[in-house]
Amino acid sequence: MDVHAGGGQRTRIGYDTTTGEVYIDRTASGATDFDPAFSGVQHAPLALDGGRLSLHILVDASSVEVYAQNSRGEQVTLTDQVFPDPSSTGVDAFAEGGTATLDHMQAWQLKSIWP
Repeated sequence: MDVHAGGGQRTRIGYDTTTGEVYIDRTASGATDFDPAFSGVQHAPLALDGGRLSLHILVDASSVEVYAQNSRGEQVTLTDQVFPDPSSTGVDAFAEGGTATLDHMQAWQLKSIWP
């Protein structure tokens, strides 16, 4: 899934079936050129063994948090800071090199705490 998508930018969240890892890819997430170590992909192992993957994703103006759980109840969490352009507000779902089924998706827009 891509969040903060638009204008050539995206923060990619996914599951790599080859490595058995949940990931956040912020290589195209907006401003990344201020430090060579900033742009990258963070991974966390989570075996699916043919089961389901549940993702809870929290997105705000400068961070992305991913709470992932497999069908056995094992969990991992990833958090990344991102600096997208304010106009990059799109969300995309996709599958690469195979198929995926999206069983359920809900989205909520929260009010800002800032006046």
